[in-house]
Amino acid sequence: MNKRLCVLQITPSKPNPDHVIQFSNQEECDFYFVTHDENHPDALKFCPNTTYIETKNILIDLVPKNYDYYAFVDYDYEFESKTNLSVLDQLLIDLNRFNPPLLIPFPDRNLNHPQNSVFGSDKKSFLESKQYSCFPFTHFGCKIIHHSLLDYFFPLPTDLGFAYAGCHLFNILELPFMEDLVITHNVTYSNAKTSNYNDTEEQFFMSRMWSQIRPYFKLRSFIDESLINYFDPVPRAIENFTSYTLPMQVKNFFLEAAKQNNYTPKKFPKQFNFYNKKHIERFFDLDCPFISRKNNETLVVIGNGPSLKEEHLSLFKGLNVDTFALNSMYRYFEEYDWYPTYFGCFDYALHESHKANWEKLVLNDRVPIKKYFFIHSPSVESELNNTLPFFSKEVREHPKFVGRLHNQDGILWPKYGTRNNKISCTGANAIRTGIELGYKKIIMIGHEGYYKGVNYFDGQVDKHSKYRYQFTQTPEVNPNYFRNDYQQKTDLFHDPCSVIKVWNTFNKLVEDYNNLVSRPVDIVNCSPTSIIEGFRKNDLKSELGLL
Repeated sequence: MNKRLCVLQITPSKPNPDHVIQFSNQEECDFYFVTHDENHPDALKFCPNTTYIETKNILIDLVPKNYDYYAFVDYDYEFESKTNLSVLDQLLIDLNRFNPPLLIPFPDRNLNHPQNSVFGSDKKSFLESKQYSCFPFTHFGCKIIHHSLLDYFFPLPTDLGFAYAGCHLFNILELPFMEDLVITHNVTYSNAKTSNYNDTEEQFFMSRMWSQIRPYFKLRSFIDESLINYFDPVPRAIENFTSYTLPMQVKNFFLEAAKQNNYTPKKFPKQFNFYNKKHIERFFDLDCPFISRKNNETLVVIGNGPSLKEEHLSLFKGLNVDTFALNSMYRYFEEYDWYPTYFGCFDYALHESHKANWEKLVLNDRVPIKKYFFIHSPSVESELNNTLPFFSKEVREHPKFVGRLHNQDGILWPKYGTRNNKISCTGANAIRTGIELGYKKIIMIGHEGYYKGVNYFDGQVDKHSKYRYQFTQTPEVNPNYFRNDYQQKTDLFHDPCSVIKVWNTFNKLVEDYNNLVSRPVDIVNCSPTSIIEGFRKNDLKSELGLL
């Protein structure tokens, strides 16, 4: 017969003695631990030179799988029972009462925990007002997890840097069970430490985690709309805001939802299986790398310059390689009987020209494109006559549509994407997106870095901007693209001038990124006529392993 609870601990050299007394070798509970600074004879394993997340994965992998619930308990936390029962007995009563997907002691921290403030200024009154509540994004210091969800939450990705990113990811993955988890006010836990979310590296890894999971998070449009509605009217310095890389936005959104809905804990049968794909799919695509744990590490970002050849598209189709196509390339998908993994644009003028056709593409269920990356709405600096969203509400809420607030948004914002470090280039932003999606190798083809003037717009300037032009006829010869008819009559386009400055800025972004991560991203330019410097160059077929 299974014991009810298994308590797990990561500790530098020895377990917390109070926790050993409370949880070890009890009738309904066992206690296991690993160490990372010194070996211990009773430890499951000595894990030197491991991160917090790596050690959690090791611990959950080693522990016997014959318990109903598994509790991670930080060694430096203290528990207090608010009843006349022991901590363990009270937790067992709470588990038996609800059989929840997760049971979480109230995160006391001397009642200064950030979650508590969302329920009012008198935190102590909230704690004492009820026995149980439901609210998300509790600290990772103690989570009691039903056995049916271990393979859903673990293993956590090990390249998220320090603890906060992994903790925040766990809380995001917890959202499908937000209405069903139980916060017990009968037991509190606390320590003397407080979280510091302002740490630069922690912020980087949390933002990196969120930008990777965000395209697969089905409720992202509601978070975006709540943020963008705040901008009424849209501020002139729109690049000072982001909808893409601030992970606290999702936390604040769902804390407010919990406050408004005042969820009541539910009771479940003792043998209930909480891993329900349909339930999880309300929040996430199941092919999210953090859930499926499958991810192709190579992405080809396809520019539309003359070094791109039609034969390359047949090559990509045959290899079934992950690809990211851009801008007006969509015109040729049916002709070539080929569709990329991702499609996107980060140019305001092209959004104005093609948004109607792109909407049809997004809403066409027969098109196998996985995700579309577009700008949500024009910024004031784009010099359009309004700041209304480019796309209909139906498209913005489509699970394949991934909107950015503006074309500067992305990883390592705001150092890159604002003021003198703007990255106003669709190709560079697409590579930036590939980095955010977790790809470790990104191949460039069709990115030349130069632009030759074509004389088919007869000096006609679009009325909204002195930098934007409109074609009066389709060019007979267009030296800037892989097809002469790539730009067509009535198309709007920006005079790109020289984009080398933008690419040089992007090179610095990649360098800064690689200095922060354990596995640097490898970017290789396979465009033979490209003048873009800073990335290694090679032949496309060689990089694809065909030579």
